[in-house]
Amino acid sequence: MAGHSDVELQAALDAADVYSSQPDDQAPADEWEKWMELQGAASTVAGCVQTVVAGGQLDRKAVAEAGLLFDGLHRMGWHQEETAAWCRVRDLLLSR
Repeated sequence: MAGHSDVELQAALDAADVYSSQPDDQAPADEWEKWMELQGAASTVAGCVQTVVAGGQLDRKAVAEAGLLFDGLHRMGWHQEETAAWCRVRDLLLSR
């Protein structure tokens, strides 16, 4: 198997997943929109991690598309630690 171990991949997923708290009720609409987009992309990537760890085929296109959102939000300065953590998961998946 090329790339990173399943243990390392699962650890990166667990580290990224700790950031999933939603904005408060008073947050601006664009904050909620970004959060919802991130949750959708994160869900896609998390599903891909679970598939790969279970021995299934990696959906590289789905991971790459989700990664574009992570990159965009990171460049915008939105939740830097969270988006960086999801970029790490994406990078580990795509290095397999």
